[in-house]
Order: sequence, then C-alpha cells, then structure tokens
Amino acid sequence: MKKTTVSLAILSIIILLIWFLPSSSKPRGNHSFNFYHWKLNAKNSPEISSALKKCKTEKIYLHFFDVVYNYQSENWSNQLKNFKPNYVIRDVDESYKKFTIIPVVYITNEVMKKVYKDNVIGLANKLTKLIDQIAKHHQIDVSTVQLDCDWSTTTKEQFFTLIEEVKKSYKVDVTLRLHQIKYPDKTGVPPADSGTLMLYNVTKITDMKQNSILNIDTVKQYVSSSTNYKMPLKIALPIYSQTVIEYAPGSVNISHNFPPEILNMQEINKVSENLFKVNDTIFHEQMILFKDSLIERETITPDVVAECYKEICDSELKFDEIILYHLDEKSLKNFSVEELEEQL
Repeated sequence: MKKTTVSLAILSIIILLIWFLPSSSKPRGNHSFNFYHWKLNAKNSPEISSALKKCKTEKIYLHFFDVVYNYQSENWSNQLKNFKPNYVIRDVDESYKKFTIIPVVYITNEVMKKVYKDNVIGLANKLTKLIDQIAKHHQIDVSTVQLDCDWSTTTKEQFFTLIEEVKKSYKVDVTLRLHQIKYPDKTGVPPADSGTLMLYNVTKITDMKQNSILNIDTVKQYVSSSTNYKMPLKIALPIYSQTVIEYAPGSVNISHNFPPEILNMQEINKVSENLFKVNDTIFHEQMILFKDSLIERETITPDVVAECYKEICDSELKFDEIILYHLDEKSLKNFSVEELEEQL
C-alpha cells in the first residue's frame, strides 16, 4: 500500500513538472539558418555555397540599397530630391535566385528626421518604385521587404506612416533594436507584418570597454524573463568580428580587414586581452595609426552568440526564424556555424 502511495506521489510530481515547464516557440535543435547579404555584388563562392547547404537556408535577406539624406545638394523647393539611394546592389548571381529573396532597405534615422510629414507618402512611393525596378532588372520575385531603420520617439510617426504606405505594395518586416523591445510604450510598435530583433551592434562602438557587437551584460539590461512584444519576431545573430580604432575620444573607425601583424609591433602596448594602445605613430602599408590611439579587437564566437541567444529564449519573446549576419567568406571561415548549431 505504501509503495503504491509513493508511486502515485512521484507520478503526480512528474505530471506537475511537465505541466509547468515553459513551452517555447523558439527554434531549438536541428536549426536552419537564413542569411543576410550586405555587399554591392551578390557573388557566389565555394564557401558561400557550402554554408547555404549546411545551414539548410531557405531565405536570403538581400540588401538592395540605403536611403540617405543628401546634404551636398539640398533642395528646398522639392524636398524629396534631398533623399537619395546609396549602395544600390549591382549584380546578383543566378544561384541566389533559387532562394526566397527578401529585399532589405536601410533608412537612416536622419532621413526620418528631415522628411516633412506631407512628403512621407512620396518618399514611400520612390522607395517601392526603386525596389520594383531592381527586382525586375534582376528577375527576382518579391512579396516581402524588410525596412531597416533605428527609429526614435521623435521619428516614429513618420516611419510608421512610411510602413503603412509600403504595405500597400508588399508585406513589410521591420528591424528592431533592444531598446525598442524594452520600451515599446515610448518607441511604439510599428504597424508591420513582422519584426526582426537585431541582436548585434548592441552598444556604441565608442565604448572601448566592452564588445559593441554583442555581449551578455547588455542583453540582460534589456531583456528579462517577462519581456514580450506584440508582433511575430525573427532573430538576427552576428557571425562577424571587427576591429575598432579610436583616434581620439569619441572619434572611431571600424576595420573588418585590420592587419593582425600590427598588434605584434613594438609600438603597440597590450592594455588588456582585447585592448591595445599605440605608443608611437605607425606608418603601415595599409593604414596610419597615430600615437595614443586605442585598438579594440571585437571577436564574436559561437559561445558568445549562444549565450545571448539562450537569454532571449528564456524571455516571453516569440520568434520562428534565425538570420545570420552575413554571407561573407571571411566571416564564414573564422566563425563555426556548426559549433553554433550544436550549442543552440
């Protein structure tokens, strides 16, 4: 009798544990990874083909162009002429077209600050027209576009109106930053069909004391177990590394091709594991580094990405797709996507 009672008690505990275990809509295990492509020419290579196959990629988020403000030729009689496309994609390899292509348009927040409310519809029309022209030229079928803009409380009205206008032509996905996830009452929830949380570039690059690409301390400041968002989400994760050079306080430059041999020169002093100081001006064949400049190596590893990803998974945020930034041979060589897959 006692044995039966004990067995029933154990069974009850197991049932309760199963009942209260949190369910998750996050993609855990057997992942497929989609990719951003952020170069002027979408060329293929053995490294890229291999990565796309191994990652079971279905979508490529292809950067079409930027929208920037043209300070050099401001036109007050026709304000729309002040906004111009920049870094327009040139070539797209045929091999990319077997994937679902999501055009990405990066819009500077400066554009949203400058555009008059009466001109937002006109700006949206110019934007969609250029997307149409690029898609037609490269024979790409487009049904969804992603608008990438780090809007603010002062520009949300213009940006949200822009989204509504673009939605008349396409489904719209918007990028989200951590601060927009944490403070939706202030920054607003955009009227898009879906959103993508950009889990990289999480702090200012001028902060030389922490990794600006991604670090767990910053993620924990913005995301807790109760964090949620009123929109279907995807998550974008970094696989790239970079070097930040501070020539003077607040004046920095990012290098993705920093010559590693420089750090072994006698003019360089190692301050900490990833921070170095230039003790005397260096004239290198690829660059000039002035005395007292600081050099920070910002390296991203599968461990760091997986740790931050799991922190997001422990929140109430719901997402169903992982996008890696980005399709680049050097990043694919230095970052093990396979190891990331094992850890997620």
